[in-house]
Amino acid sequence: MNTDQDPEPDQDGLSPWVGPQLKPVEDAVRTILGVKPNVRVQVIPPNRDGTVNVKAVLHLPNGQAVTLVLVQKDDHSVLLQFPRHRDAARGPAVDSNASALAQMFARRQSTDGTADAQRLWSAVDAVGAVMSLDDRYYRRIIPGIHGASANLRLGFVCNQDCHFCWQGRRWPGPPDDIIFRWLDEIGEAGVRRLVLTGGEPTLFRRLPELLHRARHRWAMTTMVQTNAIMLGRETRLQTLLDGGVTRLFVSLHAADPTISDTMTRAPGTWIRTVQGIEASLASGIRVGLSVVVERANLDDLPALAELVVRRFVDPFPNNPMESVTFSRPQTYFDIGHHRESILPLDVLREPLHRTIRILDAAGVTPDLTTGSCAIPACVLHEMPQHIRLPDPALWTATDRAHDGDRATPVACQGCALWGGCGGPGAGYTAAFGEQGLRPFLHRPANMGTAFDLDWG
Repeated sequence: MNTDQDPEPDQDGLSPWVGPQLKPVEDAVRTILGVKPNVRVQVIPPNRDGTVNVKAVLHLPNGQAVTLVLVQKDDHSVLLQFPRHRDAARGPAVDSNASALAQMFARRQSTDGTADAQRLWSAVDAVGAVMSLDDRYYRRIIPGIHGASANLRLGFVCNQDCHFCWQGRRWPGPPDDIIFRWLDEIGEAGVRRLVLTGGEPTLFRRLPELLHRARHRWAMTTMVQTNAIMLGRETRLQTLLDGGVTRLFVSLHAADPTISDTMTRAPGTWIRTVQGIEASLASGIRVGLSVVVERANLDDLPALAELVVRRFVDPFPNNPMESVTFSRPQTYFDIGHHRESILPLDVLREPLHRTIRILDAAGVTPDLTTGSCAIPACVLHEMPQHIRLPDPALWTATDRAHDGDRATPVACQGCALWGGCGGPGAGYTAAFGEQGLRPFLHRPANMGTAFDLDWG
Protein backbone atom coordinates (compact mmCIF):
# COMPACT_ATOMS: atom_id res chain seq x y z
CA MET A 1 0.00 0.00 0.00
CA ASN A 2 1.39 3.41 -0.92
CA THR A 3 1.69 5.46 2.26
CA ASP A 4 2.32 8.71 0.35
CA GLN A 5 -1.07 8.84 -1.38
CA ASP A 6 -3.57 11.53 -0.50
CA PRO A 7 -5.56 10.65 2.63
CA GLU A 8 -8.99 9.27 1.93
CA PRO A 9 -12.17 11.10 3.01
CA ASP A 10 -13.66 10.06 6.33
CA GLN A 11 -17.05 8.47 6.96
CA ASP A 12 -18.80 11.77 6.20
CA GLY A 13 -16.98 12.08 2.88
CA LEU A 14 -15.00 15.09 4.13
CA SER A 15 -11.28 15.68 3.70
CA PRO A 16 -9.14 14.86 6.74
CA TRP A 17 -6.93 17.53 8.24
CA VAL A 18 -5.72 16.21 11.60
CA GLY A 19 -4.42 12.94 10.14
CA PRO A 20 -1.98 14.52 7.68
CA GLN A 21 -0.57 16.71 10.48
CA LEU A 22 0.46 13.51 12.26
CA LYS A 23 2.64 12.16 9.45
CA PRO A 24 5.92 12.91 11.33
CA VAL A 25 4.66 10.76 14.20
CA GLU A 26 3.55 8.02 11.80
CA ASP A 27 6.99 8.05 10.17
CA ALA A 28 8.62 7.71 13.58
CA VAL A 29 6.31 4.81 14.49
CA ARG A 30 7.18 3.10 11.22
CA THR A 31 10.89 3.44 11.97
CA ILE A 32 10.68 2.33 15.58
CA LEU A 33 8.74 -0.81 14.61
CA GLY A 34 10.84 -1.54 11.54
CA VAL A 35 7.81 -2.21 9.32
CA LYS A 36 7.95 -2.26 5.53
CA PRO A 37 6.54 0.48 3.22
CA ASN A 38 3.55 -1.69 2.25
CA VAL A 39 2.25 -1.48 5.84
CA ARG A 40 0.12 1.60 6.39
CA VAL A 41 0.68 3.25 9.78
CA GLN A 42 -2.20 5.31 11.16
CA VAL A 43 -1.84 7.30 14.38
CA ILE A 44 -5.19 7.51 16.15
CA PRO A 45 -6.04 10.79 17.88
CA PRO A 46 -7.18 12.13 20.20
CA ASN A 47 -4.79 11.42 23.03
CA ARG A 48 -6.54 12.86 26.10
CA ASP A 49 -4.94 10.76 28.84
CA GLY A 50 -2.44 13.41 29.92
CA THR A 51 0.53 11.57 28.43
CA VAL A 52 2.47 11.68 25.17
CA ASN A 53 1.73 8.01 24.53
CA VAL A 54 0.95 7.16 20.90
CA LYS A 55 -1.90 4.90 19.84
CA ALA A 56 -1.58 3.58 16.29
CA VAL A 57 -3.11 1.04 13.94
CA LEU A 58 -0.99 -0.92 11.48
CA HIS A 59 -2.91 -1.94 8.36
CA LEU A 60 -1.22 -5.09 7.07
CA PRO A 61 -1.10 -6.27 3.44
CA ASN A 62 -3.20 -9.33 4.36
CA GLY A 63 -6.11 -7.04 5.26
CA GLN A 64 -5.69 -7.42 9.01
CA ALA A 65 -5.05 -4.55 11.39
CA VAL A 66 -3.08 -4.41 14.63
CA THR A 67 -3.70 -1.78 17.29
CA LEU A 68 -0.78 -0.86 19.52
CA VAL A 69 0.34 1.78 21.98
CA LEU A 70 3.85 3.19 22.32
CA VAL A 71 4.29 4.30 25.93
CA GLN A 72 6.84 6.78 27.20
CA LYS A 73 8.60 5.32 30.26
CA ASP A 74 10.08 7.38 33.06
CA ASP A 75 13.52 7.31 31.41
CA HIS A 76 11.90 8.42 28.09
CA SER A 77 12.50 5.04 26.48
CA VAL A 78 9.63 3.32 24.65
CA LEU A 79 7.43 0.45 25.79
CA LEU A 80 5.29 -1.39 23.21
CA GLN A 81 1.84 -2.56 24.30
CA PHE A 82 -1.05 -4.27 22.50
CA PRO A 83 -4.51 -3.43 23.88
CA ARG A 84 -6.89 -6.36 24.05
CA HIS A 85 -8.97 -6.64 20.87
CA ARG A 86 -12.72 -6.86 21.34
CA ASP A 87 -13.25 -9.09 18.30
CA ALA A 88 -12.41 -12.55 19.63
CA ALA A 89 -12.74 -14.09 16.16
CA ARG A 90 -9.66 -12.11 15.08
CA GLY A 91 -7.66 -13.02 18.14
CA PRO A 92 -5.23 -15.70 16.86
CA ALA A 93 -4.28 -13.78 13.71
CA VAL A 94 -3.85 -10.55 15.64
CA ASP A 95 -1.77 -12.26 18.30
CA SER A 96 0.51 -13.72 15.64
CA ASN A 97 0.98 -10.34 14.00
CA ALA A 98 1.53 -8.66 17.36
CA SER A 99 4.16 -11.25 18.27
CA ALA A 100 6.06 -10.58 15.05
CA LEU A 101 5.92 -6.82 15.63
CA ALA A 102 7.14 -7.26 19.21
CA GLN A 103 10.13 -9.25 17.97
CA MET A 104 11.06 -6.60 15.37
CA PHE A 105 10.65 -3.88 18.00
CA ALA A 106 12.89 -5.75 20.45
CA ARG A 107 15.62 -6.21 17.84
CA ARG A 108 15.71 -2.47 17.08
CA GLN A 109 15.63 -1.56 20.75
CA SER A 110 18.82 -3.50 21.37
CA THR A 111 20.74 -1.30 18.92
CA ASP A 112 18.69 1.82 18.13
CA GLY A 113 16.39 2.18 21.14
CA THR A 114 17.71 5.52 22.40
CA ALA A 115 17.69 7.16 18.97
CA ASP A 116 14.26 5.75 18.15
CA ALA A 117 12.78 7.06 21.39
CA GLN A 118 14.21 10.52 20.78
CA ARG A 119 12.86 10.48 17.23
CA LEU A 120 9.36 9.47 18.36
CA TRP A 121 8.96 11.87 21.28
CA SER A 122 10.46 14.74 19.28
CA ALA A 123 7.87 14.11 16.57
CA VAL A 124 5.08 14.09 19.17
CA ASP A 125 6.34 17.37 20.60
CA ALA A 126 6.53 18.88 17.11
CA VAL A 127 2.87 18.19 16.24
CA GLY A 128 1.84 19.50 19.66
CA ALA A 129 -1.83 19.90 20.52
CA VAL A 130 -3.00 18.19 17.33
CA MET A 131 -2.41 14.92 19.18
CA SER A 132 -5.35 15.86 21.43
CA LEU A 133 -7.79 16.23 18.54
CA ASP A 134 -9.51 14.46 15.73
CA ASP A 135 -11.33 15.76 12.67
CA ARG A 136 -14.76 15.34 14.27
CA TYR A 137 -13.90 18.25 16.56
CA TYR A 138 -13.79 20.47 13.47
CA ARG A 139 -16.61 19.29 11.23
CA ARG A 140 -19.21 16.61 10.85
CA ILE A 141 -22.45 15.86 9.09
CA ILE A 142 -25.29 15.06 11.49
CA PRO A 143 -28.47 13.18 10.60
CA GLY A 144 -31.68 14.88 11.69
CA ILE A 145 -35.41 14.34 11.87
CA HIS A 146 -35.96 16.61 8.87
CA GLY A 147 -32.71 16.00 7.02
CA ALA A 148 -29.01 16.34 7.67
CA SER A 149 -27.19 19.38 9.02
CA ALA A 150 -23.48 20.02 9.34
CA ASN A 151 -21.34 21.49 12.09
CA LEU A 152 -18.30 23.52 11.02
CA ARG A 153 -15.95 24.76 13.75
CA LEU A 154 -13.99 27.89 12.83
CA GLY A 155 -11.24 27.31 15.37
CA PHE A 156 -11.02 27.66 19.14
CA VAL A 157 -10.28 31.38 19.56
CA CYS A 158 -12.77 33.00 21.95
CA ASN A 159 -13.31 36.30 23.75
CA GLN A 160 -14.48 34.47 26.88
CA ASP A 161 -12.71 31.80 28.94
CA CYS A 162 -15.58 29.78 30.41
CA HIS A 163 -14.26 27.48 33.09
CA PHE A 164 -16.83 24.83 32.13
CA CYS A 165 -15.71 24.74 28.49
CA TRP A 166 -14.14 21.44 27.42
CA GLN A 167 -12.00 22.98 24.67
CA GLY A 168 -8.25 23.42 24.94
CA ARG A 169 -7.06 27.00 24.88
CA ARG A 170 -4.06 26.20 22.69
CA TRP A 171 -5.71 23.84 20.27
CA PRO A 172 -4.96 24.88 16.68
CA GLY A 173 -7.65 26.06 14.33
CA PRO A 174 -7.69 24.70 10.79
CA PRO A 175 -6.33 26.91 8.01
CA ASP A 176 -8.84 28.93 6.03
CA ASP A 177 -8.45 26.88 2.88
CA ILE A 178 -9.50 23.65 4.59
CA ILE A 179 -12.52 25.40 6.18
CA PHE A 180 -13.71 26.54 2.75
CA ARG A 181 -12.98 23.09 1.30
CA TRP A 182 -15.10 21.47 4.01
CA LEU A 183 -17.91 23.91 3.27
CA ASP A 184 -17.84 22.94 -0.41
CA GLU A 185 -17.73 19.23 0.43
CA ILE A 186 -20.68 19.64 2.77
CA GLY A 187 -22.56 21.44 0.00
CA GLU A 188 -21.65 18.76 -2.55
CA ALA A 189 -23.06 16.16 -0.14
CA GLY A 190 -26.44 17.87 -0.43
CA VAL A 191 -26.51 19.29 3.11
CA ARG A 192 -28.35 22.61 3.21
CA ARG A 193 -28.35 23.38 6.95
CA LEU A 194 -25.10 24.67 8.42
CA VAL A 195 -24.10 25.35 12.03
CA LEU A 196 -21.06 27.57 12.51
CA THR A 197 -19.40 27.18 15.86
CA GLY A 198 -16.11 27.77 17.65
CA GLY A 199 -14.52 29.11 19.83
CA GLU A 200 -16.36 32.25 18.93
CA PRO A 201 -17.25 32.22 15.20
CA THR A 202 -17.87 35.98 14.99
CA LEU A 203 -14.11 36.44 15.50
CA PHE A 204 -13.33 34.51 12.29
CA ARG A 205 -11.94 37.16 9.97
CA ARG A 206 -13.37 35.61 6.79
CA LEU A 207 -16.85 35.05 8.20
CA PRO A 208 -18.56 37.37 5.64
CA GLU A 209 -16.97 35.47 2.76
CA LEU A 210 -17.86 32.10 4.28
CA LEU A 211 -21.49 33.09 4.82
CA HIS A 212 -21.76 34.46 1.29
CA ARG A 213 -20.41 31.22 -0.12
CA ALA A 214 -22.76 29.09 1.97
CA ARG A 215 -25.77 31.12 0.90
CA HIS A 216 -25.07 31.87 -2.73
CA ARG A 217 -23.13 28.82 -3.88
CA TRP A 218 -24.93 26.18 -1.83
CA ALA A 219 -28.27 27.78 -0.86
CA MET A 220 -27.65 26.92 2.79
CA THR A 221 -29.49 28.26 5.78
CA THR A 222 -27.12 28.98 8.64
CA MET A 223 -27.19 29.02 12.42
CA VAL A 224 -24.34 30.56 14.42
CA GLN A 225 -23.41 29.45 17.93
CA THR A 226 -22.11 32.57 19.64
CA ASN A 227 -21.84 34.57 22.83
CA ALA A 228 -23.21 37.58 20.89
CA ILE A 229 -20.60 39.90 22.44
CA MET A 230 -19.73 41.35 19.03
CA LEU A 231 -23.31 41.67 17.81
CA GLY A 232 -24.05 44.91 19.57
CA ARG A 233 -21.87 46.42 16.85
CA GLU A 234 -24.04 47.25 13.88
CA THR A 235 -21.40 46.26 11.34
CA ARG A 236 -20.93 42.77 12.84
CA LEU A 237 -24.65 42.15 13.03
CA GLN A 238 -25.08 43.35 9.46
CA THR A 239 -22.50 40.76 8.40
CA LEU A 240 -24.81 38.03 9.69
CA LEU A 241 -27.86 39.61 8.08
CA ASP A 242 -26.10 39.97 4.73
CA GLY A 243 -24.94 36.36 4.99
CA GLY A 244 -28.47 35.10 5.45
CA VAL A 245 -28.05 33.80 9.00
CA THR A 246 -31.48 32.64 10.16
CA ARG A 247 -30.82 31.74 13.78
CA LEU A 248 -28.40 32.31 16.64
CA PHE A 249 -27.72 29.96 19.53
CA VAL A 250 -26.42 32.33 22.21
CA SER A 251 -24.71 31.38 25.46
CA LEU A 252 -25.88 33.28 28.55
CA HIS A 253 -25.77 31.59 31.93
CA ALA A 254 -27.21 33.90 34.55
CA ALA A 255 -29.39 36.93 35.19
CA ASP A 256 -26.81 38.22 37.65
CA PRO A 257 -23.92 39.84 35.74
CA THR A 258 -21.42 38.90 38.44
CA ILE A 259 -22.36 35.22 38.32
CA SER A 260 -22.25 35.19 34.54
CA ASP A 261 -18.94 37.02 34.25
CA THR A 262 -17.41 34.75 36.88
CA MET A 263 -18.50 31.65 34.98
CA THR A 264 -17.20 33.00 31.67
CA ARG A 265 -14.08 34.52 33.28
CA ALA A 266 -14.62 37.59 31.11
CA PRO A 267 -15.57 40.65 33.21
CA GLY A 268 -17.94 43.08 31.57
CA THR A 269 -19.19 40.70 28.88
CA TRP A 270 -22.63 39.92 30.39
CA ILE A 271 -24.02 43.29 29.36
CA ARG A 272 -22.51 43.00 25.88
CA THR A 273 -24.12 39.59 25.39
CA VAL A 274 -27.51 40.92 26.50
CA GLN A 275 -27.18 43.90 24.14
CA GLY A 276 -26.14 41.58 21.31
CA ILE A 277 -29.20 39.40 21.86
CA GLU A 278 -31.52 42.42 21.88
CA ALA A 279 -29.97 43.81 18.71
CA SER A 280 -30.30 40.44 16.99
CA LEU A 281 -33.95 40.03 17.94
CA ALA A 282 -34.68 43.58 16.79
CA SER A 283 -33.06 42.80 13.42
CA GLY A 284 -35.36 39.82 12.87
CA ILE A 285 -32.81 37.05 13.46
CA ARG A 286 -34.30 34.26 15.53
CA VAL A 287 -32.52 33.45 18.79
CA GLY A 288 -32.31 30.50 21.13
CA LEU A 289 -30.44 30.61 24.42
CA SER A 290 -27.85 28.12 25.69
CA VAL A 291 -27.50 27.81 29.47
CA VAL A 292 -24.96 25.63 31.28
CA VAL A 293 -26.33 24.45 34.64
CA GLU A 294 -23.87 24.09 37.50
CA ARG A 295 -23.36 25.01 41.14
CA ALA A 296 -22.60 28.67 40.44
CA ASN A 297 -25.86 29.55 38.68
CA LEU A 298 -28.40 26.98 39.86
CA ASP A 299 -30.25 29.30 42.27
CA ASP A 300 -30.19 32.09 39.66
CA LEU A 301 -32.00 30.09 36.96
CA PRO A 302 -35.56 31.28 37.80
CA ALA A 303 -34.28 34.86 37.70
CA LEU A 304 -32.69 34.14 34.32
CA ALA A 305 -36.06 32.90 33.02
CA GLU A 306 -37.67 36.13 34.23
CA LEU A 307 -34.92 38.11 32.47
CA VAL A 308 -35.61 36.22 29.25
CA VAL A 309 -39.29 37.13 29.40
CA ARG A 310 -38.66 40.75 30.39
CA ARG A 311 -35.88 41.58 27.93
CA PHE A 312 -36.07 39.01 25.13
CA VAL A 313 -39.75 38.15 24.80
CA ASP A 314 -42.08 40.99 25.81
CA PRO A 315 -40.22 43.76 23.89
CA PHE A 316 -40.18 41.69 20.67
CA PRO A 317 -43.73 40.43 20.02
CA ASN A 318 -42.94 39.77 16.35
CA ASN A 319 -39.67 37.94 17.04
CA PRO A 320 -39.44 36.76 20.66
CA MET A 321 -36.73 34.45 21.91
CA GLU A 322 -38.00 31.00 20.96
CA SER A 323 -36.16 28.52 23.16
CA VAL A 324 -33.80 28.04 26.09
CA THR A 325 -31.59 24.95 26.10
CA PHE A 326 -30.19 23.79 29.44
CA SER A 327 -27.14 21.55 29.50
CA ARG A 328 -25.00 19.81 32.09
CA PRO A 329 -21.55 19.32 30.58
CA GLN A 330 -20.17 15.81 30.79
CA THR A 331 -16.64 17.09 31.26
CA TYR A 332 -14.63 20.31 31.58
CA PHE A 333 -11.20 20.99 30.13
CA ASP A 334 -10.05 21.34 33.74
CA ILE A 335 -11.26 18.16 35.43
CA GLY A 336 -10.86 19.75 38.87
CA HIS A 337 -13.44 22.40 37.99
CA HIS A 338 -15.81 19.66 36.83
CA ARG A 339 -15.82 17.92 40.20
CA GLU A 340 -16.26 21.23 42.03
CA SER A 341 -19.07 22.50 39.83
CA ILE A 342 -21.45 19.66 39.02
CA LEU A 343 -24.44 18.86 41.23
CA PRO A 344 -26.55 15.73 41.75
CA LEU A 345 -29.74 15.52 39.75
CA ASP A 346 -32.04 15.62 42.78
CA VAL A 347 -30.56 19.03 43.67
CA LEU A 348 -31.14 20.34 40.12
CA ARG A 349 -34.77 19.25 39.97
CA GLU A 350 -36.66 21.94 41.93
CA PRO A 351 -34.87 25.06 40.55
CA LEU A 352 -35.20 23.72 37.01
CA HIS A 353 -38.91 23.06 37.47
CA ARG A 354 -39.50 26.63 38.61
CA THR A 355 -37.48 27.93 35.68
CA ILE A 356 -39.39 25.81 33.16
CA ARG A 357 -42.76 27.03 34.43
CA ILE A 358 -41.75 30.67 33.90
CA LEU A 359 -40.54 30.03 30.35
CA ASP A 360 -43.48 27.83 29.46
CA ALA A 361 -45.96 30.49 30.57
CA ALA A 362 -44.27 32.99 28.23
CA GLY A 363 -44.35 30.63 25.24
CA VAL A 364 -40.61 29.94 25.29
CA THR A 365 -39.65 26.31 24.63
CA PRO A 366 -37.47 24.84 27.41
CA ASP A 367 -35.14 22.17 26.06
CA LEU A 368 -33.28 19.94 28.53
CA THR A 369 -33.00 16.48 27.05
CA THR A 370 -31.92 16.66 23.40
CA GLY A 371 -28.42 18.12 23.23
CA SER A 372 -25.07 16.36 23.39
CA CYS A 373 -24.74 17.49 27.03
CA ALA A 374 -28.39 16.88 27.84
CA ILE A 375 -29.81 16.69 31.34
CA PRO A 376 -31.16 13.18 32.02
CA ALA A 377 -34.90 12.89 31.48
CA CYS A 378 -35.55 11.63 35.01
CA VAL A 379 -35.22 15.24 36.23
CA LEU A 380 -38.57 15.79 34.48
CA HIS A 381 -40.59 12.97 36.05
CA GLU A 382 -43.23 15.49 37.13
CA MET A 383 -43.11 17.38 33.80
CA PRO A 384 -43.03 14.70 31.10
CA GLN A 385 -44.51 17.09 28.53
CA HIS A 386 -41.08 18.75 28.44
CA ILE A 387 -39.17 15.54 27.73
CA ARG A 388 -38.10 15.58 24.10
CA LEU A 389 -35.82 12.71 23.12
CA PRO A 390 -33.83 12.51 19.88
CA ASP A 391 -33.37 9.40 17.81
CA PRO A 392 -30.78 7.26 19.66
CA ALA A 393 -28.65 7.19 16.49
CA LEU A 394 -28.11 10.95 16.83
CA TRP A 395 -26.15 10.68 20.08
CA THR A 396 -22.99 9.39 18.43
CA ALA A 397 -23.26 12.00 15.67
CA THR A 398 -23.68 15.15 17.71
CA ASP A 399 -20.74 16.09 19.87
CA ARG A 400 -17.65 15.02 21.75
CA ALA A 401 -19.35 14.57 25.10
CA HIS A 402 -21.07 11.33 24.10
CA ASP A 403 -18.16 9.76 22.23
CA GLY A 404 -17.43 6.63 24.24
CA ASP A 405 -18.76 8.20 27.44
CA ARG A 406 -22.32 6.97 27.77
CA ALA A 407 -22.12 5.35 31.18
CA THR A 408 -24.97 2.94 31.92
CA PRO A 409 -25.67 2.83 35.65
CA VAL A 410 -27.84 0.00 36.93
CA ALA A 411 -30.74 2.42 37.50
CA CYS A 412 -30.64 3.46 33.83
CA GLN A 413 -30.57 -0.06 32.43
CA GLY A 414 -34.18 -0.67 33.37
CA CYS A 415 -35.45 2.78 32.42
CA ALA A 416 -38.13 2.87 29.73
CA LEU A 417 -36.43 5.91 28.16
CA TRP A 418 -32.92 4.51 27.99
CA GLY A 419 -31.48 4.79 24.49
CA GLY A 420 -33.11 8.13 23.73
CA CYS A 421 -31.95 9.67 27.00
CA GLY A 422 -28.24 10.35 27.12
CA GLY A 423 -27.84 9.22 30.73
CA PRO A 424 -25.74 10.90 33.41
CA GLY A 425 -22.30 10.32 31.91
CA ALA A 426 -19.20 8.77 33.43
CA GLY A 427 -18.13 11.98 35.17
CA TYR A 428 -21.42 12.18 37.03
CA THR A 429 -21.42 8.56 38.18
CA ALA A 430 -17.81 8.89 39.34
CA ALA A 431 -18.85 11.81 41.55
CA PHE A 432 -22.33 10.83 42.72
CA GLY A 433 -22.95 7.22 41.77
CA GLU A 434 -26.67 6.78 41.12
CA GLN A 435 -27.85 9.67 43.28
CA GLY A 436 -30.89 11.38 41.79
CA LEU A 437 -31.51 8.79 39.07
CA ARG A 438 -35.21 7.89 38.89
CA PRO A 439 -35.87 5.41 36.08
CA PHE A 440 -39.17 5.50 34.22
CA LEU A 441 -41.02 2.21 34.55
CA HIS A 442 -43.16 3.12 31.53
CA ARG A 443 -42.82 5.62 28.72
CA PRO A 444 -45.01 8.64 29.60
CA ALA A 445 -47.99 9.07 27.30
CA ASN A 446 -47.74 12.86 27.28
CA MET A 447 -44.06 13.33 26.39
CA GLY A 448 -43.16 16.27 24.20
CA THR A 449 -42.35 15.86 20.54
CA ALA A 450 -38.71 15.75 19.50
CA PHE A 451 -37.16 19.21 19.60
CA ASP A 452 -36.06 20.00 16.08
CA LEU A 453 -35.47 23.54 14.94
CA ASP A 454 -37.51 25.06 12.18
CA TRP A 455 -34.71 26.62 10.17
CA GLY A 456 -37.01 28.77 8.14
